[in-house]
Amino acid sequence: LKDRSFHEKIIQSEYKLFGNIFSENVIKGKNNFLFMSGVNKNGYDYVADYTGEHQIDTNDLEKIYQYIEMRNKAYQNRNVHYYLAVLPNSQTVYSEYMPDIYGSKSPSTALECVEAYLEEKGFEQFIDLTDSMTAAKVNGLLYNNTENSINALGAYYAYVGIMDFLAKDTDGAGE
Repeated sequence: LKDRSFHEKIIQSEYKLFGNIFSENVIKGKNNFLFMSGVNKNGYDYVADYTGEHQIDTNDLEKIYQYIEMRNKAYQNRNVHYYLAVLPNSQTVYSEYMPDIYGSKSPSTALECVEAYLEEKGFEQFIDLTDSMTAAKVNGLLYNNTENSINALGAYYAYVGIMDFLAKDTDGAGE
């Protein structure tokens, strides 16, 4: 490059990947996928959740439920229907790309535990997009393969999953 200052800026710039390219909290999966590992700033451990080693206790589930109910009531007071849609992480949707050492995805991930608890409590407005996102991946890559975030196609299929849920939930009331 002729412009050395520009070249030096590129060298000094650090490509962010889960916060830092040199992070130890990255697992190389199959098909050029990278997955988060370790505990994030909120105390969530991606791999322990995937393998079922990280269990949410009843107290935490109740706190989550109380928070959701508080939000639900706030919206009800404004005559607004409240729905909670949750995107699964990339390990869930692309579990086949996780390294074999971790085995299959546990049937008791945090998302599944929260969904079961909310269902037990009668909260019916919970939208778990796992099934719709997993089914939609035949249409193309839905997540960025180097971070735990959806791309534009993933956002579209998340939208489709939410709209499908709402269409079933309202039983044609909006027609």
